[in-house]
Amino acid sequence: MNNTMTLARAYPQTLTGLGLFLLFWTLAVIMVKLEMGLPARVWVLLLGLGWFALMFRVPWRTLLNDNAHLNALAAIMLVGVLTTLLNSLDWSNAILMAVKWALQPALAFLFTLLVCHLYGTRPVILIFLAVVALTSVIAVLQGLEFQPAWDLKYRFEQWQGLDRAQIFAIEQESGGDAYHDLYRSRGLSYSPIHLGYQITLVAGLLYYAAIRAPQLNPLSPFWTWSLLLLLLAAAIFSGTRSTIGGLVLLLPLHFLFCHSRRGLAVLLALLFALMLPLLFMLASELLDLRIFSTSDSSMHSRVPLTLLGLQLFWDNPLGHGWLIEASDLADQYWHRLYQIDNAEVVVYRGIHNHAVKMLFVYGVFGAGILVHYLIKLKQQFGVAILVALAPYGFHALFHNDGIFLGGNYIWVWLGIMHCYWMERGQDDSTA
Repeated sequence: MNNTMTLARAYPQTLTGLGLFLLFWTLAVIMVKLEMGLPARVWVLLLGLGWFALMFRVPWRTLLNDNAHLNALAAIMLVGVLTTLLNSLDWSNAILMAVKWALQPALAFLFTLLVCHLYGTRPVILIFLAVVALTSVIAVLQGLEFQPAWDLKYRFEQWQGLDRAQIFAIEQESGGDAYHDLYRSRGLSYSPIHLGYQITLVAGLLYYAAIRAPQLNPLSPFWTWSLLLLLLAAAIFSGTRSTIGGLVLLLPLHFLFCHSRRGLAVLLALLFALMLPLLFMLASELLDLRIFSTSDSSMHSRVPLTLLGLQLFWDNPLGHGWLIEASDLADQYWHRLYQIDNAEVVVYRGIHNHAVKMLFVYGVFGAGILVHYLIKLKQQFGVAILVALAPYGFHALFHNDGIFLGGNYIWVWLGIMHCYWMERGQDDSTA
């Protein structure tokens, strides 16, 4: 680690950087819609990076050298701008979207990397875990119908200028009376879906720490398991099936790819796959929880939305860019979809499948960038990092946000991981 930075830790004012990270992460999780021209969290990022640049001799060359994360963001920004301009010729909005979906994640990544580099990963990870634990505790209390927990969430919504009645109406009936989902726990996060992204990333970090890097988990075994149980409870009360599915997926993937006895792992995975439908049916009969329901229209909507996205990609494999929504083009494909159950959803909702939306937005070149990036991650961190990210990826398969598509949380996670990789040395990263 840079000597200047090591010496700088002795001065109390250097805690400013850690405080800025706490503020940024709190705003990103709890006050995501708070804006002052730009989102408040972005102002904190700019302030933090500017402060580091002025106060320390930041080794930018070291941080940027062989940085697969920033290279991937730069490539996806180029593809996004080109596809957007090919389909709309709207320079101003193309640049705005490049800032939102490429530059903002890069700032979050760099800021997290610098904070980790200055203070070590331990305090940064503690903040990362603590904020998600806080929103998860509130989510559990909401699920237990503890009214003060809901009142606290409403107060945070008011501070962000959000209309609670409008949010409730959207969740109750979205898409021309096609949806009837109950108001679900979300803690202090913007939505149950956002909470799901946060939960899966924390679980992934704890998994990778257990398998490959114990120094990435500053918690004792007791607190680690307590946190995992809290995250599971929050996910159940949030009613987000994709979050639960992602967490459940972690175990068979671990046995298949990271366990020494893979033959036994394959057998257990097959047994699990055979028993899962039966267990799901039993649970749906015994427990009145949304995650075990198959009757709500949110689940039924995935098929027509996915088919529309795939057909749009097939007709334009270079991608549609950032400014066109699939629903804007749905009427042109209605004759192919109208016989599918719940087909009318394509007029009201986005694709709700991160992989398909990647194809729709960025086309074949964007897909190539994502695959190449995942290969680079495997080379640097081993296959365990792909297993660790599987819950996040599975959750994203049923929603629009994700890596390269407005999923900013993951870039904080990747900033932590990249600092860890830098400090342990590239030679033993694939050992």
